[in-house]
Amino acid sequence: NTVSDEELILQFKNSEDNHYIGELFERYTHLIFGVCMKYLKDKEDSKDAVMDIFEELADKLKAHEIANFKSWIYSVSKNHCLMILRKETRKLRSCVGSP
Repeated sequence: NTVSDEELILQFKNSEDNHYIGELFERYTHLIFGVCMKYLKDKEDSKDAVMDIFEELADKLKAHEIANFKSWIYSVSKNHCLMILRKETRKLRSCVGSP
C-alpha cells in the first residue's frame, strides 16, 4: 500500500526526516529531469538543476501548503529552469555589451 504524496509531505513537516523527501524525489525525479531537459536542453545542466531543486525542497515544503505535489513540483522545476536561463541571458548581454 503506497503512501500518498500529501501524507509524505505531512510526515516530513511533522518529523523533518529527509527520508520522506527522498521518497518524493524518487517518485518525481524523472518528471523533474524531463522538465529541466525541456528548458535547458542539456543533460548535465539538467542533472545539476534536478539536484538544486532537490536541495531546496525541504525549505519549500515547510514554507508552502501543497495540494497537488505533482503539479507543484512541475511549476517549481519550470521556474527554476527559467531563472537559470534568465541568468544566462544576462551574462551573455554583459559579455556582448548590448543593453
